[in-house]
Amino acid sequence: MDESSIFLVTLLGLIGVPTFYFFRWFCSRVFQNRPLLRDHLPWIGTVLMIPVILIGLALFSLALITDHPRRDFDKTSWDSDPDKRFEMIDDLNYDDALIGKSRSEVEQLLGPCDFHQDSSICPYYIGWLPWFITMDPSSLVLQFENDTVSNVFTMQH
Repeated sequence: MDESSIFLVTLLGLIGVPTFYFFRWFCSRVFQNRPLLRDHLPWIGTVLMIPVILIGLALFSLALITDHPRRDFDKTSWDSDPDKRFEMIDDLNYDDALIGKSRSEVEQLLGPCDFHQDSSICPYYIGWLPWFITMDPSSLVLQFENDTVSNVFTMQH
């Protein structure tokens, strides 16, 4: 057996054995006078619950991996630690704090654009977002119309 097979058997055992004994205890209390249900339902319950438990554990693990600290915007932190800017983007991006601001107001708050693609788009490097699979660093992108911010979003390079 290879390592992944050993891991899978161990995981199923660690989840399946307690699940089976829980269902056996529960059924012995609820179905005392019905031996057919009392004897067979723990097996059926275990087989049905193992996938539910595994999916729940996977989703919980994914939530832990993708969670990141969130901080209020602070210009000093924004300027000094570009790799941690992603921690402040919720304060900038989702509260529409930048929508409607002029280019000069944005540059006073965030500094000059990190690189220019054209005059209507201004990206700011925010680091590597802690998502499940992150292949590239991300940027906070500001779109301008008539020198006013019209849209704010994040994107990977």
